Amino acid sequence: MLRRIWHRLVRLFQRLLGVFRKSSPASAGAAVAPALIIQPLSEAEYEHYFLQLLEGVNQGWESVRVVRFFEGLSARATTQEWVLWLRRFGASLEASPVPNYELGCRLLQLSEKAREIPAIAEIGENSYQIGTKLLEKPAEKQPPFEEKLDVDLSALDNPESSEDADAWFKLGVEQLEAEDSEAALAAFNRTLKLDASHHRAWVNRGNALFNLERLEEALDSYDHAITINPESRVAWNHRGDVLFDLNRYEEAITSWDRTLALKPDDAETWYNRGLALGSLSRWEEAVASWKKALELNPDDPETWFNYGIGLTGLQRWEEAISCWDKVLELQPNLHDAWINKGMALQQLGLYAEAVEANNQAIALSSPNRNLQVKPASSEGEAAALYNQGVEQYYAGNINTALSLFNSALEIQPNYYDAWNGKGNVLRDLGEIDAALDSYNRALAIQPNYHFGWNGKGVTLFYLGRPEEALECFDRALNIQPDYHFAWNAKGNVLRDLERIEEALYCFNRALEIQPNFHAAWNNKGAMLSELGRIEEALECFNRALDIQPKDSVALNGKGNALFELGRYEEALEGFNCSLDIQPNFHITWNERSTTLRALGRDEEALAGYNRAIDINPDYEPAWYNRGIVLNNLGRYEEAIVSLDKALELKPDFRDAWIRKGEALRNLGRYPEAIEANNQAISLYSDMPAAKTTSREFSPLIKSHLEELTQNPDNSSPAAPDQTNHTNVEKE
Repeated sequence: MLRRIWHRLVRLFQRLLGVFRKSSPASAGAAVAPALIIQPLSEAEYEHYFLQLLEGVNQGWESVRVVRFFEGLSARATTQEWVLWLRRFGASLEASPVPNYELGCRLLQLSEKAREIPAIAEIGENSYQIGTKLLEKPAEKQPPFEEKLDVDLSALDNPESSEDADAWFKLGVEQLEAEDSEAALAAFNRTLKLDASHHRAWVNRGNALFNLERLEEALDSYDHAITINPESRVAWNHRGDVLFDLNRYEEAITSWDRTLALKPDDAETWYNRGLALGSLSRWEEAVASWKKALELNPDDPETWFNYGIGLTGLQRWEEAISCWDKVLELQPNLHDAWINKGMALQQLGLYAEAVEANNQAIALSSPNRNLQVKPASSEGEAAALYNQGVEQYYAGNINTALSLFNSALEIQPNYYDAWNGKGNVLRDLGEIDAALDSYNRALAIQPNYHFGWNGKGVTLFYLGRPEEALECFDRALNIQPDYHFAWNAKGNVLRDLERIEEALYCFNRALEIQPNFHAAWNNKGAMLSELGRIEEALECFNRALDIQPKDSVALNGKGNALFELGRYEEALEGFNCSLDIQPNFHITWNERSTTLRALGRDEEALAGYNRAIDINPDYEPAWYNRGIVLNNLGRYEEAIVSLDKALELKPDFRDAWIRKGEALRNLGRYPEAIEANNQAISLYSDMPAAKTTSREFSPLIKSHLEELTQNPDNSSPAAPDQTNHTNVEKE
């Protein structure tokens, strides 16, 4: 009976590999964060995940599990978006005349659990209101069962004896075989009027109702049959089918277990049981069920197909590919098997073979009709290619992603999601003008595409056109006011324009919409650090790390804040953690080394600056700080070489001129020292008033400069142990 639902786990497999169409809200990060390809939840996905949540709470999920559920979907739906959907869901339930006592109970369970979790309090309140209304809804008045069996039999060729139950039953079977379910139902109702204990009539009445999609009534018929004959394997089996279609998977499994207790060699029931287990993501058990089905019927392509899906749920990619190879041996033209094989090959990094499999899928004009798989359309082929591009983008294979997006656009030139994805890839490849053209193409097709406006804004920011970028973010937010990625990106542009209060408002707005948006916490922390509000900045970085403990940007920001607060040992710990995650980030090596210098550990600091320079030889702060530590160690000639390199990279680097003058003085090269200090003074006098308070040009250094310039003959080289270690400049 369930062979018609071949596609159910095809779609489940697509969920596993992220195949559902996603678009890309690019977000700004430190300057601009990596682009993401994320699509808000559809109505169907909201309902699917919400029912999954209710089932989890019913099974005893703890509060932390509920929080993780919402965090896991936070990039696709904010708490407020969940609330809005829940209200729509409640309205549709209220409009339905069908009572739903069980759903009402589960909604109340969720509301009770939500009391423990302030972040979802509003979801809990709405769940309580909907659940209460469902429980208060009067049960639909049902006619007495005898009345339900009264039907118009005039259209039927009545049996010779109108009082012969078996004759009516036989007529019902004939009508069922003729696919006239209404007539069959009438005949079985007549049978049961004459003989209410006729359990086969109850079973077949259930079959007729099932065909008419009157599932609750069908379930009631099967239950009557089982009450009369608890050993009715067919009744238990078909009862499981109905429960499965009602998404009551646990109950379906229980029914099929009873079927298998009565007939252990029923391959189809083992297959169906696997479908239910797969729908619950109980992959080990699902795989075991399908394996048993294949032992009984080794040439069934559907079972091999879903067996492969179960193995992907366990990330056993090679075995899954073997399953789809078996499917293709049995059904060489099965479109979905080629697609799934291609996706599994991608997971193994076998991209050439994956492309070949995908080409096979595209080449097939239609799948095997015997399996009732829907024919592939050009739109479907383009979507498959687009989704593979998304997969490759996430895997970091951006050139492969670009090729797939281009292939999707060859099939469907107006596929604006693919234009948007192509824009993201081109931007990551540094082809900024081409990326901008792709976003413009997407927006020409769909002007109200907020992802496209956001991506275009980020790209314009890269091009140094911040005012135009702001216009794009505003367009995105006019379309989708709660789009937190655009608020975050807009904040970064405003920060770059030094419109501080507006930038801070944007970061706060992003966090109001999505409190678990760690990139916005990082950006707010950086903003507050620049404003000198270090304690508040530290709190922001801690919030980011609560959400994403291995976020190297947050660890780096936390280290900087702790450094500013003089908590050097803690700062060092933060930088060490950041380097554990991102060992080749030159800025962190520089900041870690400056912290070591503040702790008086100059030799270790020198090694760290050398590491930063090895990674990025053009990073002038590391050359500058290396010069300072060499000066501290009494290695003045080397210090001058290092400071000269910093000045080669940045000729107006005031502090580098000061430190060079200090090293020259220590070598007794006073005329050169005075010349270096004069360079610094000229730069200092040109410096805007707003900049003179930065730690780059400290009052202590200014004082030293003036003293040296006024009294050059009284200056003498300082011994290494007399060098000031406390005045640490940190780039």
